[in-house]
Amino acid sequence: MSDDMPRVSTVGNRWSDMTYGQLVRAEKLGHQLAVSTAADSQPDSRLADDAEAIRPLAIAQYVKKRGENAALLARVIHRLVLEREEGKMHFEFPALYPLIRAVYEDCATLTWLLAPPEKELRLLRFTRLLWADQRFYVANHVLLATALTGDPRLPEKQAAALTSHMESEKVAVDEHFTGIAARASIPDGEWKKAVTIRETFDGAFGDSSLTHVLWRFLSDLSHYSFVMSSHLDNSVIEDGPTVQALLLQFLGQMNQMMEHLITEVANAKAASA
Repeated sequence: MSDDMPRVSTVGNRWSDMTYGQLVRAEKLGHQLAVSTAADSQPDSRLADDAEAIRPLAIAQYVKKRGENAALLARVIHRLVLEREEGKMHFEFPALYPLIRAVYEDCATLTWLLAPPEKELRLLRFTRLLWADQRFYVANHVLLATALTGDPRLPEKQAAALTSHMESEKVAVDEHFTGIAARASIPDGEWKKAVTIRETFDGAFGDSSLTHVLWRFLSDLSHYSFVMSSHLDNSVIEDGPTVQALLLQFLGQMNQMMEHLITEVANAKAASA
């Protein structure tokens, strides 16, 4: 930050007060989201019916864990800004951008999974997502082994054994999902497609929506842009810094996404009418 744009702000001016309100709301919505995703589904609910159709895929557990992740990040954002010094707000923007972006992505993915009224589409999306997740899990074992050993050049014998195991695991994963997809009448060519984050935003909110635009901007800011960061540090809008007005927009949209997702989760877990 430049010298005239401090990272610390005292609650009491217009921009800080609005940001404070959004952060308090984010913590409350995060708690509601964690409670909502952890709650049991009604036996005749849409989510329970979906889970039965593509059993043993743990779709209820996926919804729970992904919702808990978004809730945790919302609480971390609250703590990072508000809980470091009484009466003051600390804005570490480079740390906030990827955290907010991650909440956007958790909410977009769950909304994309739960919102479609068509059961066939929901089953296809769950199957695609969990197949890709399992494939990444298998592939990432090489990275895991390298990270644990601290040796980017695994010993030849160990590397060969691991590669062989990975290939057999990929075959096993595909066979497992082929059986699940067949029982749920999901066409074979449809579920073997990786899910991109952009697809979830397009499907949940539309490719020209404000949510999509803000997520794309957050993605750019999360990977650091020297020129844009300098611009945000030194420009003003109305009676406050541009960077704080932007943060307010990011937080407001994040809260809308969590609020919308809470409704989608409740609808998916409620007893069928």
